Amino acid sequence: MNVEAEIHKLTEDEHFVERWMLLNDDPASLEKGNRAIAKIRKQRKALEKKRNRFEWLYYPAIGVIGAGAMMLTFWLRGD
Repeated sequence: MNVEAEIHKLTEDEHFVERWMLLNDDPASLEKGNRAIAKIRKQRKALEKKRNRFEWLYYPAIGVIGAGAMMLTFWLRGD
C-alpha cells in the first residue's frame, strides 16, 4: 500500500471515530475516542513527514540525473 493511500485511510478512520464520538457521549467513550484520534493523527503526521522527505530527495535527484544524461548525450554526439 502506498503512502498516499495510507494517509487517506487514516483520515477516514479519524472521521469515523469523530462520528462515533458524536453518538457515544459518555465520558469513558469520549476519552477512548480522544486517545484513538491522537494515535491516528500521530501516525498520519509520521507518514506525511516520510512522504515529504521522499519528495525533497526524489525530485531534485531526477533533475540532476536528467541534466547529466543530457550533457552526456551532447558530449557523445560531439555537438
